[in-house]
Amino acid sequence: MTSSESSISATATYVENYLECVESLPDDMQRNISQMRELDLHYSERLREIERLINNYFKEKEPTARRKCLIQIQRRLVKSQEYGDDKLQVVGNMIDLVDTRTRQIEVDVENLDTCRNEDIPPLLKSEAQPVILEEHHTKPPEKTKRNRRQRNHDKHERDSGGRGGSSGAGGSESRQTC
Repeated sequence: MTSSESSISATATYVENYLECVESLPDDMQRNISQMRELDLHYSERLREIERLINNYFKEKEPTARRKCLIQIQRRLVKSQEYGDDKLQVVGNMIDLVDTRTRQIEVDVENLDTCRNEDIPPLLKSEAQPVILEEHHTKPPEKTKRNRRQRNHDKHERDSGGRGGSSGAGGSESRQTC
């Protein structure tokens, strides 16, 4: 397999994995959201039962009947707490699902970048370096030009012998700031 074929294969694999991830994530999340709604319904039902039992508790005069109401309330509260724990677990599953998909995409991107870097012909890699070197060569001539200007300016000041007093100094300052 040539390097361009492997690059195309890596790109195709990346695109397939990405599309699969993006297409299946909403379905997986929807399943978890449906499970959350179901738990919410059970939780709401338990809360209504608890309210009914609390009303019965206050209506009852007999201590044994009140005690039975308290036991039933306690059981319903424990069950509602279990539903809350289940909901937290579903949320944790949703977070894990998103994290897993994100890591999968990051790994695919790294593999794709690695494959692309390996597929760059050595000739192109060596051509990229002279561009950097050329940039470095353009900077020193600028400094040389400025140095030359500065030397010319200094020579001009020596030739003029410091004539002009403050106006000469003002002119030299304006030239130095350019």
